[in-house]
Amino acid sequence: MVRVAILKAPSAPSNLNVKSEKADNVTLAWSYNSKEAKTLKGFRLERRKGEEEFVEIADLANNSKTYTDSRLMPNTKYDYRIRAYASSGYSAYSNTITFIVKPPLIDGISLTALRPTCLSP
Repeated sequence: MVRVAILKAPSAPSNLNVKSEKADNVTLAWSYNSKEAKTLKGFRLERRKGEEEFVEIADLANNSKTYTDSRLMPNTKYDYRIRAYASSGYSAYSNTITFIVKPPLIDGISLTALRPTCLSP
């Protein structure tokens, strides 16, 4: 008799969210079923800048719960998604989140409304 083991792909990470943000970086956090974490090899985090294709930016350990992306440009939209992987394959992707880097504030500069001036010849 031949026994065949059927390997099940891991569950998808859930609740991908922005944990904190600074001028040029964002820290992402997610949840994962702790019972399955022991069988995981890790997580793969992907990012899309603007309308470009998603690109893998990090291969993370199986006990990872956060990641800080510090290569961000002001006034730029980024989308993130993550998935787990094991010897049995890849999970589905998590939810996709969008983060827009705000333009930096410049210390010591204030904006003042100017009155239009009419110059006559």
